[in-house]
Amino acid sequence: MAALASPNLGEALKRLARYKLLVCPEQIVINVVRGEARLRYEWLLAEEGPPASLMDGIFASVLRLARQGTGKPIAPRRIELARRRANEAMLERHFSCKVRFP
Repeated sequence: MAALASPNLGEALKRLARYKLLVCPEQIVINVVRGEARLRYEWLLAEEGPPASLMDGIFASVLRLARQGTGKPIAPRRIELARRRANEAMLERHFSCKVRFP
């Protein structure tokens, strides 16, 4: 709710990151360079990487937050996933952008 009530998308992402850090061992690192925000999720107590479906859901929820909060049809410029290639066409249709894998 605090993220949706934020004055802008940048502040909403900061509030979301703070909430996640307070309620679970999850950290959202936000870097903004030349007007482009890069989000990286880190699970502080995990010994292995998160499931692919969890990451897909997290990015989908952030996109929904951005669209709901701004009232605009926002689409990311690209999504870069640090995992093996899977479901590329489905992800590109859903996010309306290019999805990159290592």
